[in-house]
Amino acid sequence: MPISVNHPNAGGVLVLGLGCENNNIDVFKSVLGTWDEDRVKFLNTQDFDDEIAEGIRLIDELKDFGTKILPTFRPDLSETKDDICDRIDYFHENGCRLSDHAIDEMNDELIEKLVYLGEQYAKRGWTMQLHIGAMRNNNTKMFEKLGADTGFDSVNDFQIAEGISKLLNALEMKDALPKTILYTLNPKDNYVLGTMLGNFQKAPTPGKIQFGSVGGSMTSVTVWKAK
Repeated sequence: MPISVNHPNAGGVLVLGLGCENNNIDVFKSVLGTWDEDRVKFLNTQDFDDEIAEGIRLIDELKDFGTKILPTFRPDLSETKDDICDRIDYFHENGCRLSDHAIDEMNDELIEKLVYLGEQYAKRGWTMQLHIGAMRNNNTKMFEKLGADTGFDSVNDFQIAEGISKLLNALEMKDALPKTILYTLNPKDNYVLGTMLGNFQKAPTPGKIQFGSVGGSMTSVTVWKAK
């Protein structure tokens, strides 16, 4: 990622860290070396009571580099198809071009829903992101005390190859496979996804199906300058 931050085509860059040992901005800076302080900003979320407000402030400082904040869509799969499509249209009108899905299990019901959503994304030219392999809310006592997703999730080890194959193949058979990024938390699945994505590459889009970065690694927001 240091290469992306200092890339000559990069515009404004906001580097985000969670403050933990795997997302340590000070260590990242030592690897980065030198950087343009006007163009590159850093945000350690644990340093601020309202990290969202601080992030917006930093993004505003980067506006001269063409920085934009655009939404990403994560559907509520309990909604009706009509309601989901209405929300997709609303997000699209507001600049969204990315969907995001957490996949904590693979079954035929989920695949059917994702096939429908994939068709909607393809119609609109979106990219579909699939984040695979979390086991949520393992500590019941802390879940009851603090609620969901408060630091008690871990890596899951369910089988994904057959389900991902069914999903991508069903969309391809409909000529409705959108650009897709596959992420996994579990390194045992790296070869599964790394080889699976090769089955569904298709012209004229180079790298139509891509392998995303490891979940939980430091994240950066980079704006590429128009050529």
